Amino acid sequence: MVCAIVRGKSYRPGLTFEGAELAAIPHPTLHAYGLADPVGSADLWGRVTSRLTRGRLSIVEGAGHMPWFDDSTRVGEEVRDFLAE
Repeated sequence: MVCAIVRGKSYRPGLTFEGAELAAIPHPTLHAYGLADPVGSADLWGRVTSRLTRGRLSIVEGAGHMPWFDDSTRVGEEVRDFLAE
């Protein structure tokens, strides 16, 4: 999907995960979402994360599309705590 967007072909619906595919991912998954990200919304990423068997969503206030750059301390702490579990 990223390659399609970068090459100017934009988003294509066939490049998404279905609910059953997300539910089949057994690994712990942390998703950091910056509230200033123009892609999606906290609600959308909350729904995606809730379908993961072991998913967690971290909402990063004031961060954009790459929250680990905008608030590296906060995201780093989230990742550290997530991995410690």
